Amino acid sequence: MEKKLIIIFTIQLSLLLFSKFGEADEIVGKVSRIKDGDSLYIWNSEIRLLDIDAFEYSQNCTTNNREYACGEESTNALKELVLNKEVTCSGTTVDRYERLLATCFIGEKNINESMVASGWAINYNNGVVYIAAQKSAELGKRGVWAGQFIDPSIYRKQNSQDARAEQKFSFSKGGDSQCIIKGNINSSGEKIYHTPWGSKNYNRTKVSVKEGERWFCSEAEALAAGWRAPF
Repeated sequence: MEKKLIIIFTIQLSLLLFSKFGEADEIVGKVSRIKDGDSLYIWNSEIRLLDIDAFEYSQNCTTNNREYACGEESTNALKELVLNKEVTCSGTTVDRYERLLATCFIGEKNINESMVASGWAINYNNGVVYIAAQKSAELGKRGVWAGQFIDPSIYRKQNSQDARAEQKFSFSKGGDSQCIIKGNINSSGEKIYHTPWGSKNYNRTKVSVKEGERWFCSEAEALAAGWRAPF
């Protein structure tokens, strides 16, 4: 009991130092909860896995022309890896949500790298910290690399409260109120889809069905059909 209290006190003190001074420290403890594929809790303190970006819990991806809950799969992958296991996390900063940004290990195993290697997370912001692990996952078609997916950072931007509140877009004649993504083919023959929340050319883009263009009900559907995002 005394040992347990010492560990709890050490963890709380460590997090206090991070918040106040941003000094490097190491936290050791059992993972009590998993929030998503790149966030875990030691006791009641949230830790964000540094240099990786996992798929949001509500996010869907596509494989074999079918959508699946890749966000849930990512969360489950981290659960299987670390839940109720003792980990060691090291970091130097906290983010604006007061989460410690850290690299975590189970023994010698780098958890951050393992999530990227499994294909259930990618390098954060197109970084190169785990580029070899990501390339391995891509070549091995592991996790999301078995199909198509939207970068988690783009998904968050498109599904933010501001994006959902933005309703100042127009529908071309014949558009379906449930299928509002425009699949356009440009003069070079490129298939590009346009969303009302992510494309500055959405309002002026027309859909010509007779020219092979079409409407999509989701970005995953557009990606699976061979269209790409306009960036």
